[in-house]
Amino acid sequence: MLKLENVSVNYGNVIAIENVSMELKEGETISIVGANGAGKSTTLKAISGLVKCRTGSIKLGDLDLTKMEPDRIVKEGIIQVPEGRRVFPQMSVLENIEMGATLRKDKSNIAGEIKEIFKRFPRLEERSKQMAGTLSGGEQQMLAIARGLIAKPKILMLDEPSLGLAPLIIDEIAKLILELKERGMTILLIEQNARMALKLSDRAYVLETGRVALEGHAQALLEDDFMKKAYLGA
Repeated sequence: MLKLENVSVNYGNVIAIENVSMELKEGETISIVGANGAGKSTTLKAISGLVKCRTGSIKLGDLDLTKMEPDRIVKEGIIQVPEGRRVFPQMSVLENIEMGATLRKDKSNIAGEIKEIFKRFPRLEERSKQMAGTLSGGEQQMLAIARGLIAKPKILMLDEPSLGLAPLIIDEIAKLILELKERGMTILLIEQNARMALKLSDRAYVLETGRVALEGHAQALLEDDFMKKAYLGA
């Protein structure tokens, strides 16, 4: 479904990722784990068209995304929930969700789907008229995911969804991701919390200093000695 081949990205003279290759199949959840600065978020930005590749290709099926602008990539169904939530603080919860549907053509279905989203996120329905900037961190993360879901993603990309959240809220976010996975959504998950990411994923890639250092089935990586020492606190 989504395939990266030998993708490299620079920020000026600094190499962010180098020859990264990975694949995401329809209905699969994969995670990219690694330390701060390993290139995880840059990989997502390259897929979204927010940074340009120096080398390599990114394809959605037969469609080459490498030179596409971000708005066209969104129209093709690749939706990113950014690190740090990035909600619109001076807009209401409802208005934030509606922003996620801006590029959709089937406008007549949106109202009904927002009702479904509010069933999934009852706290957001309770605060639908509240300014997004006044929500707690966990509520803002739920809002960011809801805004992504209303865009009807073919692929939902989640960048550090647990970052800065309390343990109980992280558990809620993990349960939500698992629910989406079980519904057959295709998910690309970026996480510093490697143990959580692997438990939620089918497969995973480990990035170190911009390169793929390890890849494999998530369960196998949970039991891998290198992973235990380097990322799982064992």
